[in-house]
Amino acid sequence: MTVGELRNKINDLIEVIIPLAEAHPCEGKRTELLAAMEGTLRKNIMRIQAINLLCDEVKLASSALELTRNMIEDTISIEYMLAADNPEQAAHKFYEFMWVQLKEDLDYYKLVGVDVAAEEIPDTAERIEEKYAEVTKENPEFLDKNGKVVRSWARRDVEMMLASILKKKVLSADQIRTLARTYVNGSRKTHFNPVELLNHMEQDAWDISSKDAQRLSLLVSSASLVRLSTRYIDLISQINDKDTYHDIGDKANAFLNELHATEEITV
Repeated sequence: MTVGELRNKINDLIEVIIPLAEAHPCEGKRTELLAAMEGTLRKNIMRIQAINLLCDEVKLASSALELTRNMIEDTISIEYMLAADNPEQAAHKFYEFMWVQLKEDLDYYKLVGVDVAAEEIPDTAERIEEKYAEVTKENPEFLDKNGKVVRSWARRDVEMMLASILKKKVLSADQIRTLARTYVNGSRKTHFNPVELLNHMEQDAWDISSKDAQRLSLLVSSASLVRLSTRYIDLISQINDKDTYHDIGDKANAFLNELHATEEITV
């Protein structure tokens, strides 16, 4: 399969999944876990469109891989949440962490002298302070031993989440390996990194790096979209107690099966 053919198939996949991303399923039965998965799919359907557009020009594929890295982080976070003993409780904890982040924002605005008060929402600061005190009391793990806010609601980075998922056999070792490799490469392109800068110093190295980034971006982002979509469909069906959107899930899985059967992606 050529890169061009793969990009066309990804565009077809996007068209199949857009109706799912636009819907608000399970009316009257909405849960925080469903909301987390719905928001994640809606965000990443846009990301993969950007990735596919960037891959139109091979020299822009490094930027596509940065976005793919973000898709991987979201995909792993959802899998980690679903693998929890109580996924709904994990989703609730995820949303409670919002108040910790808002408190950080509030403190920053105070530090730089920005007044967050407004006539429309005059009690914003007080509300944030109140909720921050409440959620950190209920979730003391949101703070480290020195009382400082931790970086993640789960107190785990992506590598730690991957290790946990591997132990629970949610994903295969090969899938974990591909995700880990792509995440590391994407992180190097996202951050100030000597390996990435050296790749840009020689044309041959840049060409090789760009082509590798293009293939990885297209393969991993599309596989991630399928995973996010089918897991979301499974939850919707579980909540509705009947098969829902399974026609979309079947088409997404058919795309993934074709991808797995492909031996090589050529220019």
